[in-house]
Amino acid sequence: MLTHVLVPLDGSMLGEQALKYARQVVSPDARITLVTAVEMPEIPFYGFDLVGATAAPSYQTTLEEIMAQARAYLEKMSAALQAEGFTVKYVVQFGEPASVIVDTAAQLHVEAIVMSTHGRSGISRWIFGSVTNKVLSLAECPVLVVPSEHRVRAIPPDKASSAVL
Repeated sequence: MLTHVLVPLDGSMLGEQALKYARQVVSPDARITLVTAVEMPEIPFYGFDLVGATAAPSYQTTLEEIMAQARAYLEKMSAALQAEGFTVKYVVQFGEPASVIVDTAAQLHVEAIVMSTHGRSGISRWIFGSVTNKVLSLAECPVLVVPSEHRVRAIPPDKASSAVL
């Protein structure tokens, strides 16, 4: 059993599916580190209120608010794991998600990364890229990839052992 894993979370229920598997691969006295990467949208946010004509919040104010929301989310996730007896830390980092995940894993010397994949394909994968694929190609430790539940359910039981997700 593993004693320290990193679980990237993005605030989605899909991302949280990785927690179920992280619980299963770690020892009872294990450390689980949660990480969230905060990215600012590349599209400018102008935030004009056409009625009151208020200006948009500053970039720094917006970033601080997003970081605070990410910290609050990870605190909530941490509390649930701590209630189960795990030692939990969390990291909120500004940057490109795959880089944040890989860099955090290396800095903390985790034994594995346990993460969910959104399972994008086609044009959405081309546009948004695949954080999971980037992590798989850059990580220096094992990566356990948890497919989305709807993809798992879609595989007939007799085909599950040979399915490539």
